[in-house]
Amino acid sequence: MSKRVKAPRKHDPEFRKQAGRLVIDEGMSVSRTAADLGIASTTLDTWVRKFRDGTWSLDDCSTVSTSASTKQSPSRVKLPSSSQKKSDQATQMEIKNRELEAKLRRMTMARDILKKAMAYCLGWAMADNMETKLVIDALNMALIRQKPKSAAIFHSDRGSQYASYEFQGQLTAYGLVASMSRSGNCYDNAPMESFWHTLKTEFVHHEQFATRAEAKAKIFEWIEVFYNRARLHSSLGYKTRVDFAQEKMLDAA
Repeated sequence: MSKRVKAPRKHDPEFRKQAGRLVIDEGMSVSRTAADLGIASTTLDTWVRKFRDGTWSLDDCSTVSTSASTKQSPSRVKLPSSSQKKSDQATQMEIKNRELEAKLRRMTMARDILKKAMAYCLGWAMADNMETKLVIDALNMALIRQKPKSAAIFHSDRGSQYASYEFQGQLTAYGLVASMSRSGNCYDNAPMESFWHTLKTEFVHHEQFATRAEAKAKIFEWIEVFYNRARLHSSLGYKTRVDFAQEKMLDAA
């Protein structure tokens, strides 16, 4: 008995272009982007290679490749009227493409929002424990320095401190909406994961602190003097975080 071969799914040129940009322009990995979009990593890898070798263009991938430009989109495929099964398959393919394109737009929007929202480190706290008071102190410090003018989202991982009644009560009192990462998914909290990585690899792992007080003083200087005001960040167009935040405040004024 012969094995049934599954027909390859078709994606329109605009979807391929946007997916390729996530990898080429934004530096996202092929495997992670493919998983988020619900497509095979081998498929996305093929697209990326075609964009990079010039077979397709990120400006208009539908006009460079002859095979891509001559293929009809699933919604325009002319099927025999006698084949209702094939017609249903084409309709389902079209719906799936629209769902994937909507998901890609949400990913792009979320990435841009996160990049701009992480302007600079507003609030932080250090202690010899991981109790709820630690995150409340960091939250209070941030709100003293910059209180949102309207409703804002507080995003965190799924730590018990953030899920506690006390901390959730603080968010409600300040008019903040709680948001938490999906279980076991560090990518949902990427800006903070990037901050911790930078703090550890560029500073903490190269220092030896004699006391907790010394560590707190030096980390304060690294965050407030260097990270926020001196270090250039490629994700912000090689600006400091304070300069980037001030530009955004002027644009919004």
